[in-house]
Amino acid sequence: DAIPASAVLQPTDISVECGQPIPAYTPHWFDNCDNTIDSTYSSVLFSESPEHCTKVYKETYTGKDNCNAPTTVIRYVTVSDYTAPYLQPFQNAYYDCSDVIPVQTEINAYDLCTEVTVTYSDVTIAGDCPSNYEIQRTWTAYDECQNYTSRVQYIYVSDTHAPYWLENESTFYYECGTTIPVTTPVAMDDCSTFSTSYSDGSITYPNPEYLCEKQFDRTWHAVDTCGIVSVEFVQTVYIYDSTNPVLIGCPQDL
Repeated sequence: DAIPASAVLQPTDISVECGQPIPAYTPHWFDNCDNTIDSTYSSVLFSESPEHCTKVYKETYTGKDNCNAPTTVIRYVTVSDYTAPYLQPFQNAYYDCSDVIPVQTEINAYDLCTEVTVTYSDVTIAGDCPSNYEIQRTWTAYDECQNYTSRVQYIYVSDTHAPYWLENESTFYYECGTTIPVTTPVAMDDCSTFSTSYSDGSITYPNPEYLCEKQFDRTWHAVDTCGIVSVEFVQTVYIYDSTNPVLIGCPQDL
């Protein structure tokens, strides 16, 4: 027996994506004399890219009959990572302008080959007023080979609350003939600045037979920068006459 065993099917070098199964190769040894061939197999890392994202493995298959030196065939398997990691979709979120916008902390992202890093960045899109706007939050999952997947989460922020009045005095009394001052009530708004305005109602007389007492209502409104108007706040102003008349030019006795 002078002829060594030979592989019926010669191997072909292959490339596969990491995380995927490597197709099996079987030499199917043939020998012209022996029906039984001792077959061995070994695999070693042959080369690797600097970023460890492409690895080449050298597979050595050896067949030996009972009378001759072993016969060896070699297959090179290139394993690369070109697949981006998985990143979950994100639901739209809605918040009031007074809310603190949270950042989602539980993110479902993974890769079949390496660890994954998740980052995000925000872009704010102005709305029709300062307290109405949209945040486009772009989430990105990177694997160690710089493959990445990005998804956008849309966050809508709106102003839904009107300004509101604090505790304010609502009743005022003034002597007739004095200048009626404007006492601006104090208001607040959760999100933005606001302006106040008022209008005076008609003068009425509580007692039509006694015209020395009269009153009117001063009605206030507050409007924020989104045009949301507060409930009205009414100040009632009472004007009375408590001063006795003064006689001027009293005649002398004759």
